[in-house]
Amino acid sequence: MRFAGGILSANWLIEKARRDGLKITADMYLYPAPGTGLNACLPPGALDGGYEALFKRLQDPAMRKKIAEAVRTSTTDWENFYLAAGSPAHILVTGFKNEKLKPLTGKSLAEVAKMRSRDPIETIMI
Repeated sequence: MRFAGGILSANWLIEKARRDGLKITADMYLYPAPGTGLNACLPPGALDGGYEALFKRLQDPAMRKKIAEAVRTSTTDWENFYLAAGSPAHILVTGFKNEKLKPLTGKSLAEVAKMRSRDPIETIMI
């Protein structure tokens, strides 16, 4: 992940300050994976204007294709969680508000995509 280096730098600075006698603490995200919605796999511009605007964009085939291409493309412009995971098999869906989707809880994005006969990125955008 592009931002992991920042954590390592921050940790080094904290440890150095402690060695120099400064009493300092910090909070960190200690989990092996982030917990967020699948929308975190989409480029930031896709969410401009909120969810209603996103849903409207996803109805436009040209915009949908543009968003999907952005997800597939490595960049330093934004933190692409989809590519950072290494594979849709490493993206776990853990909860849904919609009762019809709850049986998918605990499955990987790759599994859900296969069940729906769709590309994983298209599965995110449904």
